[in-house]
Amino acid sequence: MSSEPFVYLRGEFVPASQAHISIYDFGIVLGATVTDLARTFHRKTYRLADHLRRFHESCKYARIAPPASEAETVGITEELVRRNAALLPAGGELGIVYFITPGESAVYAGSAAGSAALTPTFCVHTFPMPFELFARFFTEGVHVVTPSTRHVPPQCVDPKTDLVWPAQEDCQFMSRAFENGDAVIDREWNALVRMLDETGADYAR
Repeated sequence: MSSEPFVYLRGEFVPASQAHISIYDFGIVLGATVTDLARTFHRKTYRLADHLRRFHESCKYARIAPPASEAETVGITEELVRRNAALLPAGGELGIVYFITPGESAVYAGSAAGSAALTPTFCVHTFPMPFELFARFFTEGVHVVTPSTRHVPPQCVDPKTDLVWPAQEDCQFMSRAFENGDAVIDREWNALVRMLDETGADYAR
């Protein structure tokens, strides 16, 4: 049995240490990525069909064709969970990450480009759920930061997509907020963000 987790990348299960993406990938140079996050309970996938339906619908709106169907991705996920769950300690669970990019940019790669055809980069990987990071939220509470910037108005986002702005997600961990253009280092590394809408009210997703 492998001592390191596996990653599904470009149609293959590979050890995590061998999973690499080109620096010329559109996901790197332009941040063009569709992603979704699932998890296990009792080391079994939870609402996987719902997550994959949302992921594939988002791919459709982004005009990126996944190389694996929803049914095929279920099998890929179950096999990845089977392999990587074996490495977990007792009581451990997995987070499951899906992401896809348009592929490698021939313009950025120049002569290093493998071909002119754009082939999507599709990846599924897992990580051990870090329950120890969340425990104190329930035992001690958590510090909340309200940044001066406002959330993107919902009128500016296609309602058919489940779009999250990483720097503004209302439950994202962050180490700093920005006020009046100056970085303010938060006293706790994993504070939560309290986003306000354009009127100054709490943003309701």
